[in-house]
Amino acid sequence: MLKQLIENTKCPCGREHEVLTKEFFIAETCVKDILKEYLCKNGYNKPTIVCDTNTEKFAKVADFCRRICLDAKDLHANEIAIEKASGAIESDCDVLVAVGG
Repeated sequence: MLKQLIENTKCPCGREHEVLTKEFFIAETCVKDILKEYLCKNGYNKPTIVCDTNTEKFAKVADFCRRICLDAKDLHANEIAIEKASGAIESDCDVLVAVGG
């Protein structure tokens, strides 16, 4: 079903939406077990993790990444959250990694 959601960009609203996410992983130990290898394999040298205060404990294990931690209180995936995170991204960041639930 997940593959179908990604491949089916035709929305009930009548528009087509582009999915920019290349890959995603769902696992409790994903950051610890998969992330570093994935970043190295794909040539990313300056990764930044974006997390919130609820998911920070998972993001902390990636000590090879910069980290932006947003306050989870009243946090929503919207333009306000994007603006908060954008202001903290360093100019040489070459990939963002979202750690969330």
